[in-house]
Amino acid sequence: MTNVIIGGCSFTYNSEMTWVDKIRELYKVRNVASCAAGQDYISRAVLEELVNLRYKNSYKNIIVIIQWSGIHRRAFLVNNCKDYYVDGTASPYVTKKNEFGYWIKNGGNTIDNNVSGSQMAEKHLFEPYRKIYNETQGAIESLEHIARTQWFCKLHNIPMFMFWWKDELKNFRLKNQHWDMINWNDFWFHKKTGGMAEWITDTMWDPGFSDGNHPTKEQHDKFSEKIILPWLNKVIHKVTQQ
Repeated sequence: MTNVIIGGCSFTYNSEMTWVDKIRELYKVRNVASCAAGQDYISRAVLEELVNLRYKNSYKNIIVIIQWSGIHRRAFLVNNCKDYYVDGTASPYVTKKNEFGYWIKNGGNTIDNNVSGSQMAEKHLFEPYRKIYNETQGAIESLEHIARTQWFCKLHNIPMFMFWWKDELKNFRLKNQHWDMINWNDFWFHKKTGGMAEWITDTMWDPGFSDGNHPTKEQHDKFSEKIILPWLNKVIHKVTQQ
């Protein structure tokens, strides 16, 4: 049985309502995507799931698909997540506890978005981060997280397919060692640098991604059928023939 490990943000989280639904109809899926996640959280979640699988089945028959997110997004590790609840309830910006603590994510379409709803998170985590945020550093760290994930998968001969939630590369000013760390052959792009949002806008209709809207179920399904599944079926056929 092939295990398809999937990572991403809210464009991927909730398998029933995202492009993941069409994948899980055909294959065994482990979706570790999380609402508001950035590259740091996405990479850690995927690698953690891969290591967990290793203890059960080794790294055979595993495929990784990742939807990368905003370069401004970051997860902060805290000891007590209840301080960051909204009206006494955990929000999508707080993830479950791991052995070290709880991950609090800033989310949003841009660094200026205040979307968490948590006064504690805004005051002690996100506002200080906005004051020191540098877009070039965000781009560098994004590429480092992607490279780490690629290197791990290459080390263990795990096929990868990756794409962006929307075009994050158009504003990159990097053409240095960080850019060259990445194997861009693992990526799917719409046109030159576009992602899922640009593909949907060009092939279906614009649901207002710039305003923070998400794809509809129909758009998710079409993207999966036209972009993800053809690659996945091809790779799985190749693996089974070996």
